[in-house]
Amino acid sequence: HIMKEKLVEIEVEGKKRTFIVKKFDARTGSYVIYTVLNRLLPSILEFAQPEARQKLTGGTEAVTEMATKVLTSSTLSEAEFLDLQNKCLRVCYEVLPAGNTPVITSTGQYGVIGLEDDLVTIFRLTLEALVFNLKGFFIGGGLTQAFQSLQGMKSAN
Repeated sequence: HIMKEKLVEIEVEGKKRTFIVKKFDARTGSYVIYTVLNRLLPSILEFAQPEARQKLTGGTEAVTEMATKVLTSSTLSEAEFLDLQNKCLRVCYEVLPAGNTPVITSTGQYGVIGLEDDLVTIFRLTLEALVFNLKGFFIGGGLTQAFQSLQGMKSAN
């Protein structure tokens, strides 16, 4: 059996900075998946169709598109967006000589220098965290298992 990736390393072009993105804990991951499903249910349902699922298994392009839709969705209030973004950034760390340093602290403050004005890096890290954490669910069969569980619950009633 294949060991799941625990983190991904990201180079920020032109800035000579390296970040790592880790996995969400199960509760945070559940919340993020709930948010994604809640915001994009019609789009997600089309991914449940076998022919659409085949498109997903080759890579992360569809998951990236889905994550981008969630982040740019007009149905997310500012508070919801910031909550989702904070959850994403809390699993991002900059690789520094002193060790991996959190991008966002538990109090919501920047943990590394120079990101408070770097919109591009912050948005990229948010998107990378979403894609890294969601791709296993959507590509790795988690969505199929969830739909099978729902079907089982419906038929039991």
